[in-house]
Amino acid sequence: MTTPDTPAERVAALRKAFDATMTDAAFLAETRQLGLEMQPISAEAVTAIVLATINAPSDVVVKAKAAIGPSP
Repeated sequence: MTTPDTPAERVAALRKAFDATMTDAAFLAETRQLGLEMQPISAEAVTAIVLATINAPSDVVVKAKAAIGPSP
């Protein structure tokens, strides 16, 4: 994640680096060694998930808040 005013070329570089990490054999081997479950996805897919989350309809947000419970 970054700010909305991040230059397009920087966003492209960050997405490229993320995608490279998600397919890097050493990174994936380390996650297995640590016992972490990895299901690598693309930067494009992450962007879609983030956008769907932040643009969720208000009724869904209300239901999610109710399910989570009160804030501490």
